[in-house]
Amino acid sequence: MASTPVRASPARRAASASTSGARFRALRRHYTVTETLSEGGNSTVYRAVRCGTTGASDVLGEEVAIKIVSKSGLNEASRTALAREVVVLRQLASDANSLRYLEVLEDVQHVYLVMELLVGGDLLSALTHRRSAFSAPDALRVVREVFCSLSALHDRGIAHRDVKLENVMFADADHSVVKLIDFGLCHRRRPGGDLHARQPCGTAAYSPPQIVMRAPYVPEEGDSWSVGVVLYALLCRRLPFGSASPADGGSAMEALGRRIVEASPTLHGGVWDQIPFAVKELVSALLSKTGADRPSAREAIEMIDEILVGLDDEVEEVTHEALDLLAGAQSLMHALTGSRKSASPTRRSEH
Repeated sequence: MASTPVRASPARRAASASTSGARFRALRRHYTVTETLSEGGNSTVYRAVRCGTTGASDVLGEEVAIKIVSKSGLNEASRTALAREVVVLRQLASDANSLRYLEVLEDVQHVYLVMELLVGGDLLSALTHRRSAFSAPDALRVVREVFCSLSALHDRGIAHRDVKLENVMFADADHSVVKLIDFGLCHRRRPGGDLHARQPCGTAAYSPPQIVMRAPYVPEEGDSWSVGVVLYALLCRRLPFGSASPADGGSAMEALGRRIVEASPTLHGGVWDQIPFAVKELVSALLSKTGADRPSAREAIEMIDEILVGLDDEVEEVTHEALDLLAGAQSLMHALTGSRKSASPTRRSEH
Protein backbone atom coordinates (compact mmCIF):
# COMPACT_ATOMS: atom_id res chain seq x y z
CA MET A 1 0.00 0.00 0.00
CA ALA A 2 1.35 3.43 -0.91
CA SER A 3 2.10 5.63 2.07
CA THR A 4 2.22 9.40 2.28
CA PRO A 5 5.39 11.42 2.98
CA VAL A 6 5.33 13.59 6.07
CA ARG A 7 5.27 17.34 5.55
CA ALA A 8 6.88 20.15 7.51
CA SER A 9 5.07 22.47 9.91
CA PRO A 10 4.85 26.22 9.19
CA ALA A 11 7.97 28.17 10.16
CA ARG A 12 8.15 30.19 13.33
CA ARG A 13 8.03 33.97 13.15
CA ALA A 14 8.61 36.98 15.34
CA ALA A 15 5.76 37.90 17.65
CA SER A 16 3.38 40.46 16.19
CA ALA A 17 3.04 43.89 17.72
CA SER A 18 -0.42 42.95 18.95
CA THR A 19 1.05 40.91 21.81
CA SER A 20 2.45 44.11 23.32
CA GLY A 21 -0.91 45.88 23.31
CA ALA A 22 -3.19 46.62 26.21
CA ARG A 23 -5.37 43.61 25.48
CA PHE A 24 -2.63 41.36 26.94
CA ARG A 25 -2.47 43.37 30.15
CA ALA A 26 -2.47 40.39 32.56
CA LEU A 27 0.37 38.79 30.63
CA ARG A 28 2.51 41.93 30.24
CA ARG A 29 2.84 42.40 33.99
CA HIS A 30 4.89 39.21 34.20
CA TYR A 31 6.21 38.31 30.73
CA THR A 32 7.66 39.85 27.58
CA VAL A 33 6.62 38.00 24.43
CA THR A 34 9.41 37.57 21.87
CA GLU A 35 8.33 35.07 19.21
CA THR A 36 5.32 33.26 17.79
CA LEU A 37 5.93 29.51 18.02
CA SER A 38 2.70 28.11 16.58
CA GLU A 39 -0.88 29.00 15.74
CA GLY A 40 -3.94 26.81 15.56
CA GLY A 41 -7.65 27.01 16.13
CA ASN A 42 -8.46 29.46 18.89
CA SER A 43 -4.98 29.69 20.41
CA THR A 44 -1.45 30.87 19.72
CA VAL A 45 1.72 29.71 21.45
CA TYR A 46 4.41 32.32 22.10
CA ARG A 47 7.96 32.32 23.36
CA ALA A 48 8.35 34.75 26.26
CA VAL A 49 10.72 35.91 29.00
CA ARG A 50 9.69 36.33 32.61
CA CYS A 51 10.07 39.98 33.60
CA GLY A 52 8.11 39.96 36.88
CA THR A 53 7.47 37.60 39.75
CA THR A 54 4.34 35.51 40.30
CA GLY A 55 3.31 32.83 42.73
CA ALA A 56 4.69 30.13 40.43
CA SER A 57 8.28 31.32 40.24
CA ASP A 58 10.54 34.25 40.99
CA VAL A 59 13.15 33.40 38.35
CA LEU A 60 13.55 36.61 36.37
CA GLY A 61 14.74 36.15 32.80
CA GLU A 62 13.46 32.56 32.56
CA GLU A 63 12.27 31.67 29.06
CA VAL A 64 8.86 30.03 28.86
CA ALA A 65 6.18 29.09 26.35
CA ILE A 66 2.75 30.70 26.73
CA LYS A 67 -0.40 29.36 25.11
CA ILE A 68 -2.83 32.27 24.75
CA VAL A 69 -6.47 31.29 24.29
CA SER A 70 -9.11 33.83 23.29
CA LYS A 71 -12.23 33.49 25.43
CA SER A 72 -14.44 34.92 22.70
CA GLY A 73 -13.91 31.85 20.55
CA LEU A 74 -14.48 29.28 23.28
CA ASN A 75 -17.57 27.11 23.08
CA GLU A 76 -18.55 24.60 25.74
CA ALA A 77 -16.42 21.83 24.22
CA SER A 78 -13.28 23.99 23.93
CA ARG A 79 -13.73 25.31 27.48
CA THR A 80 -13.88 21.72 28.69
CA ALA A 81 -10.78 20.83 26.67
CA LEU A 82 -8.82 23.76 28.10
CA ALA A 83 -9.81 22.91 31.67
CA ARG A 84 -8.93 19.27 31.02
CA GLU A 85 -5.49 20.22 29.71
CA VAL A 86 -4.73 22.32 32.79
CA VAL A 87 -5.82 19.56 35.16
CA VAL A 88 -3.75 16.93 33.35
CA LEU A 89 -0.63 19.11 33.23
CA ARG A 90 -0.91 19.72 36.96
CA GLN A 91 -1.17 15.98 37.59
CA LEU A 92 1.90 15.31 35.44
CA ALA A 93 4.06 17.97 37.08
CA SER A 94 6.52 15.33 38.34
CA ASP A 95 6.67 13.29 35.13
CA ALA A 96 9.99 13.78 33.33
CA ASN A 97 8.55 13.00 29.88
CA SER A 98 5.60 15.39 30.01
CA LEU A 99 5.45 19.11 29.47
CA ARG A 100 6.13 21.01 32.71
CA TYR A 101 3.21 23.23 33.72
CA LEU A 102 4.01 26.52 35.47
CA GLU A 103 0.85 28.57 35.94
CA VAL A 104 -2.37 29.96 34.47
CA LEU A 105 -3.08 33.68 34.14
CA GLU A 106 -6.40 35.14 33.08
CA ASP A 107 -8.04 38.44 32.16
CA VAL A 108 -11.38 39.41 30.65
CA GLN A 109 -10.42 38.42 27.10
CA HIS A 110 -7.79 35.69 27.39
CA VAL A 111 -6.49 32.67 29.28
CA TYR A 112 -2.69 32.31 29.46
CA LEU A 113 -1.28 28.83 30.01
CA VAL A 114 2.40 29.16 30.97
CA MET A 115 4.62 26.12 30.40
CA GLU A 116 8.27 25.22 30.08
CA LEU A 117 9.90 26.21 26.81
CA LEU A 118 10.91 23.29 24.61
CA VAL A 119 13.63 24.52 22.27
CA GLY A 120 14.33 21.39 20.22
CA GLY A 121 11.28 21.63 17.96
CA ASP A 122 8.67 18.99 17.25
CA LEU A 123 9.22 15.55 15.81
CA LEU A 124 7.60 16.43 12.48
CA SER A 125 10.08 19.27 11.90
CA ALA A 126 13.00 17.07 12.95
CA LEU A 127 11.92 14.35 10.53
CA THR A 128 11.28 16.60 7.53
CA HIS A 129 14.56 18.48 7.94
CA ARG A 130 16.62 15.30 7.92
CA ARG A 131 18.10 13.89 4.73
CA SER A 132 17.05 10.40 5.72
CA ALA A 133 14.75 8.59 8.12
CA PHE A 134 15.68 7.88 11.73
CA SER A 135 17.81 4.81 12.30
CA ALA A 136 15.97 1.97 13.99
CA PRO A 137 17.73 2.50 17.37
CA ASP A 138 17.10 6.26 17.33
CA ALA A 139 13.44 5.84 16.37
CA LEU A 140 12.96 3.25 19.11
CA ARG A 141 14.52 5.52 21.72
CA VAL A 142 12.19 8.37 20.77
CA VAL A 143 9.00 6.31 20.91
CA ARG A 144 10.19 4.69 24.14
CA GLU A 145 10.14 8.13 25.76
CA VAL A 146 6.67 8.73 24.34
CA PHE A 147 5.50 5.46 25.84
CA CYS A 148 7.03 6.46 29.19
CA SER A 149 4.88 9.58 29.15
CA LEU A 150 1.82 7.58 28.11
CA SER A 151 2.48 5.03 30.83
CA ALA A 152 2.41 7.82 33.42
CA LEU A 153 -0.88 9.02 31.92
CA HIS A 154 -2.47 5.59 31.69
CA ASP A 155 -1.54 4.78 35.29
CA ARG A 156 -3.69 7.77 36.26
CA GLY A 157 -6.62 6.63 34.10
CA ILE A 158 -5.86 9.21 31.42
CA ALA A 159 -5.38 8.61 27.68
CA HIS A 160 -3.88 11.25 25.39
CA ARG A 161 -5.93 10.57 22.21
CA ASP A 162 -3.90 12.87 19.93
CA VAL A 163 -0.40 11.41 19.75
CA LYS A 164 1.22 12.52 16.49
CA LEU A 165 4.54 13.82 15.19
CA GLU A 166 3.56 17.43 15.93
CA ASN A 167 2.72 16.61 19.57
CA VAL A 168 6.09 15.07 20.38
CA MET A 169 8.76 17.67 21.09
CA PHE A 170 12.44 17.75 21.98
CA ALA A 171 13.19 19.74 25.12
CA ASP A 172 16.72 20.66 24.01
CA ALA A 173 18.66 21.37 20.83
CA ASP A 174 20.57 18.08 21.21
CA HIS A 175 17.28 16.13 20.92
CA SER A 176 18.20 14.14 24.01
CA VAL A 177 14.96 14.73 25.94
CA VAL A 178 11.53 13.94 24.48
CA LYS A 179 8.28 15.47 25.75
CA LEU A 180 4.64 14.75 24.94
CA ILE A 181 2.47 17.87 24.61
CA ASP A 182 -1.11 19.02 23.92
CA PHE A 183 -3.45 17.32 26.37
CA GLY A 184 -6.66 19.04 25.26
CA LEU A 185 -8.25 15.83 23.94
CA CYS A 186 -7.35 13.64 26.91
CA HIS A 187 -9.87 11.08 28.12
CA ARG A 188 -10.15 10.70 31.89
CA ARG A 189 -11.73 7.49 33.14
CA ARG A 190 -13.74 7.64 36.32
CA PRO A 191 -12.73 5.08 38.97
CA GLY A 192 -14.66 1.92 38.24
CA GLY A 193 -16.06 3.47 35.05
CA ASP A 194 -16.43 2.00 31.57
CA LEU A 195 -13.13 1.16 29.86
CA HIS A 196 -14.49 2.32 26.52
CA ALA A 197 -14.93 5.79 25.03
CA ARG A 198 -17.38 6.64 22.28
CA GLN A 199 -16.47 10.15 21.20
CA PRO A 200 -14.39 10.16 18.01
CA CYS A 201 -11.47 12.57 18.27
CA GLY A 202 -7.83 13.00 17.33
CA THR A 203 -6.06 13.46 14.01
CA ALA A 204 -7.38 11.36 11.13
CA ALA A 205 -4.06 9.92 9.89
CA TYR A 206 -3.25 8.69 13.42
CA SER A 207 -6.72 7.38 14.32
CA PRO A 208 -7.24 3.64 14.93
CA PRO A 209 -9.87 1.63 13.03
CA GLN A 210 -12.32 1.74 15.95
CA ILE A 211 -12.54 5.55 15.80
CA VAL A 212 -12.86 5.49 12.02
CA MET A 213 -15.78 3.05 12.31
CA ARG A 214 -17.39 5.11 15.11
CA ALA A 215 -17.23 2.06 17.37
CA PRO A 216 -16.58 2.06 21.14
CA TYR A 217 -12.84 1.97 21.76
CA VAL A 218 -10.37 1.72 24.63
CA PRO A 219 -8.50 5.06 24.52
CA GLU A 220 -5.21 3.58 25.78
CA GLU A 221 -5.27 1.09 22.89
CA GLY A 222 -5.82 4.02 20.55
CA ASP A 223 -2.71 5.70 21.97
CA SER A 224 -0.66 2.60 21.14
CA TRP A 225 -1.94 2.67 17.55
CA SER A 226 -0.99 6.36 17.21
CA VAL A 227 2.54 5.70 18.46
CA GLY A 228 2.72 2.92 15.88
CA VAL A 229 1.98 5.50 13.18
CA VAL A 230 4.70 7.76 14.62
CA LEU A 231 7.24 4.92 14.69
CA TYR A 232 6.40 3.95 11.11
CA ALA A 233 6.91 7.56 9.97
CA LEU A 234 10.25 7.84 11.77
CA LEU A 235 11.54 4.70 10.09
CA CYS A 236 10.58 5.53 6.50
CA ARG A 237 9.47 9.22 6.48
CA ARG A 238 5.99 8.30 5.32
CA LEU A 239 2.62 7.87 7.04
CA PRO A 240 1.43 4.25 6.84
CA PHE A 241 -2.09 4.95 5.57
CA GLY A 242 -1.71 8.38 4.01
CA SER A 243 -3.29 11.55 5.33
CA ALA A 244 -6.39 13.70 4.86
CA SER A 245 -8.28 16.41 6.69
CA PRO A 246 -11.85 17.71 6.52
CA ALA A 247 -10.55 20.49 4.27
CA ASP A 248 -9.67 17.85 1.65
CA GLY A 249 -13.32 16.85 1.35
CA GLY A 250 -15.43 13.90 2.38
CA SER A 251 -14.16 11.55 -0.31
CA ALA A 252 -10.53 11.98 0.79
CA MET A 253 -11.48 11.34 4.42
CA GLU A 254 -13.49 8.26 3.44
CA ALA A 255 -10.59 6.91 1.40
CA LEU A 256 -8.22 7.39 4.33
CA GLY A 257 -10.70 5.67 6.62
CA ARG A 258 -10.96 2.66 4.30
CA ARG A 259 -7.18 2.30 4.20
CA ILE A 260 -6.95 2.45 7.99
CA VAL A 261 -9.68 -0.19 8.41
CA GLU A 262 -8.78 -2.53 5.55
CA ALA A 263 -5.19 -2.07 4.38
CA SER A 264 -1.94 -3.33 5.86
CA PRO A 265 1.03 -0.97 6.07
CA THR A 266 3.96 -1.65 3.76
CA LEU A 267 6.81 -3.27 5.68
CA HIS A 268 8.95 -4.57 2.82
CA GLY A 269 10.99 -3.12 -0.02
CA GLY A 270 13.13 -0.01 0.02
CA VAL A 271 14.24 1.12 3.48
CA TRP A 272 12.19 -1.64 5.14
CA ASP A 273 14.59 -4.27 3.84
CA GLN A 274 17.28 -2.69 6.04
CA ILE A 275 15.15 -2.56 9.19
CA PRO A 276 15.55 -5.43 11.69
CA PHE A 277 12.73 -7.96 11.78
CA ALA A 278 12.05 -7.36 15.48
CA VAL A 279 11.41 -3.67 14.80
CA LYS A 280 8.95 -4.52 12.01
CA GLU A 281 7.21 -6.95 14.37
CA LEU A 282 6.76 -4.12 16.89
CA VAL A 283 5.30 -1.83 14.20
CA SER A 284 2.89 -4.59 13.15
CA ALA A 285 1.82 -5.19 16.75
CA LEU A 286 1.17 -1.50 17.40
CA LEU A 287 -0.83 -1.23 14.17
CA SER A 288 -2.95 -4.30 14.84
CA LYS A 289 -6.52 -3.73 13.71
CA THR A 290 -7.75 -5.30 16.96
CA GLY A 291 -7.17 -2.96 19.88
CA ALA A 292 -6.68 -5.73 22.45
CA ASP A 293 -3.81 -7.15 20.37
CA ARG A 294 -1.76 -3.95 20.62
CA PRO A 295 0.89 -3.80 23.36
CA SER A 296 0.15 -1.45 26.24
CA ALA A 297 2.55 1.39 26.99
CA ARG A 298 4.34 -0.69 29.63
CA GLU A 299 4.52 -3.73 27.35
CA ALA A 300 5.84 -1.61 24.49
CA ILE A 301 8.61 -0.22 26.71
CA GLU A 302 9.68 -3.77 27.61
CA MET A 303 9.60 -4.83 23.95
CA ILE A 304 11.68 -1.83 22.91
CA ASP A 305 14.24 -2.49 25.64
CA GLU A 306 14.62 -6.09 24.46
CA ILE A 307 15.00 -5.00 20.84
CA LEU A 308 17.59 -2.35 21.72
CA VAL A 309 19.62 -4.90 23.69
CA GLY A 310 19.49 -7.23 20.69
CA LEU A 311 20.56 -4.47 18.32
CA ASP A 312 23.44 -3.52 20.64
CA ASP A 313 24.55 -7.18 20.73
CA GLU A 314 24.47 -7.31 16.93
CA VAL A 315 26.57 -4.15 16.69
CA GLU A 316 29.04 -5.54 19.23
CA GLU A 317 29.28 -8.82 17.33
CA VAL A 318 29.86 -7.03 14.03
CA THR A 319 32.47 -4.83 15.71
CA HIS A 320 34.33 -7.88 17.06
CA GLU A 321 34.23 -9.50 13.61
CA ALA A 322 35.57 -6.32 12.05
CA LEU A 323 38.37 -6.14 14.63
CA ASP A 324 39.24 -9.81 13.99
CA LEU A 325 39.39 -9.15 10.26
CA LEU A 326 41.55 -6.10 10.84
CA ALA A 327 43.90 -8.08 13.10
CA GLY A 328 44.12 -10.82 10.47
CA ALA A 329 44.89 -8.29 7.76
CA GLN A 330 47.61 -6.70 9.88
CA SER A 331 49.16 -10.11 10.57
CA LEU A 332 49.16 -10.88 6.86
CA MET A 333 50.80 -7.54 6.09
CA HIS A 334 53.51 -8.20 8.67
CA ALA A 335 54.10 -11.66 7.21
CA LEU A 336 54.35 -10.33 3.67
CA THR A 337 56.66 -7.53 4.75
CA GLY A 338 58.91 -10.00 6.58
CA SER A 339 59.06 -12.36 3.60
CA ARG A 340 60.01 -9.51 1.26
CA LYS A 341 62.86 -8.50 3.59
CA SER A 342 64.24 -12.06 3.78
CA ALA A 343 64.02 -12.48 0.01
CA SER A 344 65.94 -9.26 -0.81
CA PRO A 345 69.76 -9.70 -1.61
CA THR A 346 72.20 -8.81 1.15
CA ARG A 347 74.85 -6.30 0.19
CA ARG A 348 78.41 -6.83 1.39
CA SER A 349 80.30 -3.86 2.67
CA GLU A 350 83.37 -2.98 0.57
CA HIS A 351 86.76 -2.49 2.22
